[in-house]
Amino acid sequence: MSSPLLSGILPVLPTIFDSSNKVDVAATRRVAEFARESGSHGAVFPGVASEFNFLDLSERATLVAAVGDVFKGKPFVVGASADNVDDVVRMADSGAAAGATAAMIMAPASVGTEIPALVDFFGAIA
Repeated sequence: MSSPLLSGILPVLPTIFDSSNKVDVAATRRVAEFARESGSHGAVFPGVASEFNFLDLSERATLVAAVGDVFKGKPFVVGASADNVDDVVRMADSGAAAGATAAMIMAPASVGTEIPALVDFFGAIA
């Protein structure tokens, strides 16, 4: 992933679910297209507003690929938060493959709030 300066409007896109509570890739893509056509400078996906905690890693990767395709050539921040380092790296890698220019990572609650534990967590990711 490159790390260009991010600026402008980068909305956190929602995940769209169908009436059976399954992810709706086509509808999520349409929301991304709407955001792009409405003038957003890029996008963030998935974030907390995207209900990422209700998605398995495969669903997340599929949706990240769809959003990345819509925002080709524009800033795209992939939400790569997960419960463990391996899954964070996997999500960051799927974002990079989809054209993400940056990753947004939140330490899981299991890491705690002590600085050494946070440094270890993010160090392992790096």
